[in-house]
Amino acid sequence: MYQILLVDDDRMISHLMRRYLEKNDFSVSLAHDIRSALSSLDQAWPDLALVDIMLPDGSGLELIHQLRQVQGIPVIMMTARGGIEDKSTAFRRGADDYVVKPFDPNELVLRVQAVIRRIHETETGVRDPRLSQESLTLGRQGTVRLVLDPDTMTVQLEDQPVELPRREFQLLYLLAANAGQTLTREQITDHIWGLDFDGEPRVVDLYIDRLRKRLAVDRGTPCDWSIRTVRGLGYRLEVAT
Repeated sequence: MYQILLVDDDRMISHLMRRYLEKNDFSVSLAHDIRSALSSLDQAWPDLALVDIMLPDGSGLELIHQLRQVQGIPVIMMTARGGIEDKSTAFRRGADDYVVKPFDPNELVLRVQAVIRRIHETETGVRDPRLSQESLTLGRQGTVRLVLDPDTMTVQLEDQPVELPRREFQLLYLLAANAGQTLTREQITDHIWGLDFDGEPRVVDLYIDRLRKRLAVDRGTPCDWSIRTVRGLGYRLEVAT
């Protein structure tokens, strides 16, 4: 779950945005001035910060340097000032995006997802399924079809439902979302179990073995996708083209 730091002295807006973000599986911490925002970094390291420009103890532009340039935290500015000069200044200071109040909370959620997706994929090269809600279909017409629906966390194999525990579904969806790309065990545990996972990366092998057994099909049925072991590295879901 991604952690968002929301810095705004308008408590009503802050609590409203927290509800919308939490509905979309983000964890949100609130700060109402620059001092408390910087202090909160000692407790939790956010994946992204939403910062209002007008804060009681200074300009949010002053906070950008600390969050973006020094700490490496992406920042989306929120402000009622929508002039081109204001936007230009914010982007020059390091803002990753800029929204003007009043805004649609759903739009802000989409912007948060877009910034995290862009930065995450740039840094890791791995598509993060936590930011994707699209159904995936593997297999061409006339072959074994596998359909994954992240909204309902359901799997259809040859038009028959397959019951998967949550972790196994997340692992399968991660592999499918990055089809053709080898994922290391460490990348998989980071995405499925979280960056603070302190267990043995080989737990991935156990889950892969379970997935293969649950998804086993009649060998006489054409199947143009498979979960491959990449020796010494990890796993890759291959799909024939």
